[in-house]
Amino acid sequence: MTKSKDLSWAQLKDIWGDQFGITPSEVSALLEKHWLDKDYTVTFGNMFKDKNNIKMFKSYVRYVYDYMEKQNLYWRSALIKLFDDKDKFTINVLIYMNVPHASWKAVTFAKYIGQWRSDFMTRGWLPKDENFNKPIINKVKSLNLKAKSKGLIVKKKKK
Repeated sequence: MTKSKDLSWAQLKDIWGDQFGITPSEVSALLEKHWLDKDYTVTFGNMFKDKNNIKMFKSYVRYVYDYMEKQNLYWRSALIKLFDDKDKFTINVLIYMNVPHASWKAVTFAKYIGQWRSDFMTRGWLPKDENFNKPIINKVKSLNLKAKSKGLIVKKKKK
């Protein structure tokens, strides 16, 4: 028998179909269970072994950035709104990438997309986002300065 990396589809059929009587639908169910259900959507999972999924996700991140700018929303809020509104492009991306999203809630969607974006930045597939969490921090700092200048924030004295 040849090495497993040299196994052809015909040989796969000969071994598993003819020899063991496993049907194509059974093979498909096994592949789905072990390829999609385990380690598919996790950090650096099976989903991004497909170069087309990498390209699609990058285009989706750009789409979300544009949406954020138009709607004046932050990253997580934009993702939740896109998912809740059943945005056509968002749903098409999930279907194209074969993401099992049917049972997800909007917060789960936002968590996964955020995790994948961070993974892409870590791998260098996406540039570091200069707006990643900064707008919220800048806004809080400016609000604190205004509140301090108006005397609304008083420094606690140590005892």
